[in-house]
Amino acid sequence: MKKRQGLNRELKLQICKERFEEGKSTNELAKKYNVCQRTIIRASNEYRKSGEEAFAEKNKKAKPEESLENKIKRLEKENEFLRRIQKELLPYAKKK
Repeated sequence: MKKRQGLNRELKLQICKERFEEGKSTNELAKKYNVCQRTIIRASNEYRKSGEEAFAEKNKKAKPEESLENKIKRLEKENEFLRRIQKELLPYAKKK
């Protein structure tokens, strides 16, 4: 099975500009760029809705940074939890 490859930002913009400014059909563009017509329609709808901002780079892996205070509280709770588990399991470790 062939791996699906998404269109990059520049290609989406080029396709949308050709579609809306030059009046090319989705069929023409699909053949020219070797992509599915549905892909062109989706990109066109995004472009109509938000313009060039629709294809802005998105950083999916970026997470909001945790404040130091929250991180300290989270780690203190985790340490307390681990101490309780250790205390409960200590008698079993001595029986070996």
